Amino acid sequence: MSAPNNGEIKLWSVQDGGAAIQSLNAHSDHVISVDFNLDGTKLVSCSNDNTVKLWNVDNGGILPLHITLYGHTGNVYTVKLSPDGKFIASGSEDRKIKIWSVDGGALIYTLNGHTDYVTSLSFSPDGKTLASVDNDYTIRFWDMEHEGSAIGEFGTDKLRGLGVSIDFSPDGTELASVSYAGQVDIWNFENKSLSLVRSLPHVGYVNSVKYSPNGKYLASGEGGLFIGDRLLGSSDYTVRLWN
Repeated sequence: MSAPNNGEIKLWSVQDGGAAIQSLNAHSDHVISVDFNLDGTKLVSCSNDNTVKLWNVDNGGILPLHITLYGHTGNVYTVKLSPDGKFIASGSEDRKIKIWSVDGGALIYTLNGHTDYVTSLSFSPDGKTLASVDNDYTIRFWDMEHEGSAIGEFGTDKLRGLGVSIDFSPDGTELASVSYAGQVDIWNFENKSLSLVRSLPHVGYVNSVKYSPNGKYLASGEGGLFIGDRLLGSSDYTVRLWN
């Protein structure tokens, strides 16, 4: 799955040499983030058009639009489906996180607390905790068993740079974060708090991080990223794989 800067979503086969299966005019502005549920039957997308869209997927590709979710008042930079496939979490330029129902698309609640653009979200593998990071590199944790109540925060005194991407490890014991400080930070996640385990260096600005499903590897990528109309950083555009 990819999202070019023209409101389009492209679906690719990973079994046929990367063949393009489908192109879809999905949004009226840049598509910023997409996410599948675990069984690949649902797809969510978000865009600079301030919307989140939910799509059904089958063996033939993406089916016609299922639901459009309205409510954010700024560009939507990140969207995630919960591990159980019941909820959508979205984070926006409006500094809010919204939790939606997959069944019908109703807005369940809005999470307030971030003081800058929300740039990345990650559910813990059990779905009980949602982590979020914003543009001033404050990471927050939300209790999904108690209507998203705030349960922890790590601010800029312990973190470095502008927060761009976070990801829980498959076993839920670690959280990886990256920023424009040019490194990947690995945090131990215990008792709903963070302690730094190690930092992995990059040459330039880092804007993406993801654990492999088995937890043995971590991939991180360098490159420029637009937040609103601002280009935040540029680099040698490398991808690094860590053991």
